[in-house]
Amino acid sequence: MRPSMDSENQLRALIGRRSAAVAVAAIAAPALLAYNLSPSSTFLNQALALVGWGAWVAVLAPGVQGGRGRLNPVQIALALLGVAALASMACAGLPGSLALSSIGMLAAAVLVLWTGEAAQRSGAGQLAFSALAWGLLLTGLLSTVLALIQYFLPTWPDGVWLAANATPGRSAGNLRQPNHLSSLLLWSIVALVGLAEVRAWSERRVAALMACLVVGVALTASRTGGLGLLLLAAWGALDKGLRPAQRRALLAAPVLFSLCWWGLGEWAQWQHKAYIGDDQLHKSDLSSSRFGIWANAWSLVHAHPWTGVGWGEFNFAWSLTPFPGRPVAFFDHTHNIVLQLAVELGLPLAALVLGLLGWGLWLGFARARAAQGVAGVLQRAAWLMVLMMVLHSQLEYPLWYAYFLLPTAFAWGLCLGEAPLPDEVPPLRPTAAPRAFTPLAIAGFALALGGFLAVRDYQRVVAVYTV
Repeated sequence: MRPSMDSENQLRALIGRRSAAVAVAAIAAPALLAYNLSPSSTFLNQALALVGWGAWVAVLAPGVQGGRGRLNPVQIALALLGVAALASMACAGLPGSLALSSIGMLAAAVLVLWTGEAAQRSGAGQLAFSALAWGLLLTGLLSTVLALIQYFLPTWPDGVWLAANATPGRSAGNLRQPNHLSSLLLWSIVALVGLAEVRAWSERRVAALMACLVVGVALTASRTGGLGLLLLAAWGALDKGLRPAQRRALLAAPVLFSLCWWGLGEWAQWQHKAYIGDDQLHKSDLSSSRFGIWANAWSLVHAHPWTGVGWGEFNFAWSLTPFPGRPVAFFDHTHNIVLQLAVELGLPLAALVLGLLGWGLWLGFARARAAQGVAGVLQRAAWLMVLMMVLHSQLEYPLWYAYFLLPTAFAWGLCLGEAPLPDEVPPLRPTAAPRAFTPLAIAGFALALGGFLAVRDYQRVVAVYTV
């Protein structure tokens, strides 16, 4: 028997409150943690992401129990990458710990993607996206505050609560990489637009919050961030489903970014400070050594066209191969996802994986475009989040970090899922306790436990660097 509508609404509200709280923690904690232990400056951040997202999957489980995720091309692509990691361990000499780490991260992405799609199919897509958006917006605003401190008060960062700025003249927040902070802030802008649609915020509030986030992007002096803002402006121009306030804010964002870029440059000259915005546009090598590593990677593709050098083996192969005009900078990744897959997997498997991912991107776009009303806006916002990572992945490797991979997977699941009609929303039981330990919840707990165990295992490595 279907429970009363009041019981369902109460349970969905309870799940919504818990979901929002855990989502904020899952997104904010990895992005705002400055403390780190050698040798990796981001290991603890990534472990926190695994713990937080595992907890969020477990909290969402009762609310998405009526939805069923379906096999989709993105999941198949991730599974193929897991097989490639196993093959690299067996045939290319990849250490077992690295192979298992890659497989574990890919499995986490599959779980989170499945959860996002199940949430959409169960009718909880708006609830799930709102929780994600609150986490992103609050984290973006706090990161903007950190960016302002790093730039205008550079003596304040202590490395414990606020990461020291490694590059004077631009901000990186506690993610320690300006382009990473830029992408986080672009996600925050997408989240702002989605929340403004759901909660019907005033144009003044939207404009003020948008301005804060755009200032943060300008402080990173990220050219990728500027391109991302142009992409968001195109969203504002083309999506007729957005309210006028959101469309105007998105269209104004690149203009404000340009003004901030110019203003920070003028302020820096007046105060005899550094702002590397102009340097970014007038470098002798606009690619920051990327052209060189791309040429080297393409040479390795020519040398190993069929099977590649093996998953996770690019750095080893590149380091031991003599190249004329080798970049001086150290690279452990090609800084381009297409080249990375081609050089490590070989052309046939890379083409298959990229084709599946492209198919998944198109399916997400088609379903988001077909959705109507606020639900349609939120699905398109989720798709824009994925597209932002596609853009960033052409120049760096953000998806090799758990705090970017898992939100991307969840957003992809949301835009791949088809929301049911109102009379098709699966019922929830009045009490969630009997179903607290569903397979999905258990998988979420396992993911969180894996994050804790990874930190414990990492202590053995830390001990080597503290002797």
